[in-house]
Amino acid sequence: MATKLESDQEAIGRILEALLDNGLGSARFDSSRDGLKLLHMDDEQKAMDIFDDVLTWMADEGLIRVANRYPTLSSGTTWMGVQLSSKGLAALKKKPSENEKSVAETLSEKDGDLAPAAYSRLGALFGGFVGGAIQTLS
Repeated sequence: MATKLESDQEAIGRILEALLDNGLGSARFDSSRDGLKLLHMDDEQKAMDIFDDVLTWMADEGLIRVANRYPTLSSGTTWMGVQLSSKGLAALKKKPSENEKSVAETLSEKDGDLAPAAYSRLGALFGGFVGGAIQTLS
């Protein structure tokens, strides 16, 4: 059974994939609908909670821009105008080492859906870049 952090990291990877496919265009997400679809989960409430937690974290870290968000009748959230920020794009393109692919390269070169563990690794890597950037600024 995956830990909460592993589930969140997998969600980061899956959401990044959707945003990367959208380029610099803005997207609209509904956590009750897109949480189930993007996160490949069966439990609607758990999917909504993870989806909203991850998008909130990404927005708070400056990785995405959100034009507006508001609660829905289904206890979820509608996210309007979601797009990658320059900080988010930079983190997507950063390579962990010279011999490894960036998160963006891994997501764009995949053949079909990646395994959940691969999305978790990408989410952890992406989060690590953000944490590393903060450490270098301190």
